[in-house]
Amino acid sequence: MPQLPLNLESYLLPLIGLMVAGLILMVLVSRARRWLKVNWARRQHGLNLEEMRERWKRIERLAGSPEHEGDRLAIIEADKLLDFVFKQMHIPGDTFAIRIKFAQSKYFQLKRVRWAHELRNKLVHEPDFILRSAQAHSALKEFYKALRLLGAL
Repeated sequence: MPQLPLNLESYLLPLIGLMVAGLILMVLVSRARRWLKVNWARRQHGLNLEEMRERWKRIERLAGSPEHEGDRLAIIEADKLLDFVFKQMHIPGDTFAIRIKFAQSKYFQLKRVRWAHELRNKLVHEPDFILRSAQAHSALKEFYKALRLLGAL
């Protein structure tokens, strides 16, 4: 029986090529799935992207205003916008808190936005609550991430 020469380089280069091609394919499939999920939700629930963006710009202007109340109002408006999106998506529940719990079962990343909603509740229900600028910034960031995840922005 003739022996085949073991030339490591002749096997290594195609193997590396296959690994790189597999990695690229995985990234492309992941991005395609994310794009389909977002765009499917947007089309299925009839979200007007321009209206959503305009409402978010108003929220950013409120947050950027020099008045202290601007941050408070921005958080309240962001909370209302996310609740509007949940309702448009027909997420069940009588209250925002129930809707967000239900939505978390489908979108696990919404876990952090519950904190932002709880901050909003403190702003509305506790008259002596003092909102720090860093808290407001973090809450608005979470609302923004949630709206992007749901395809509303």
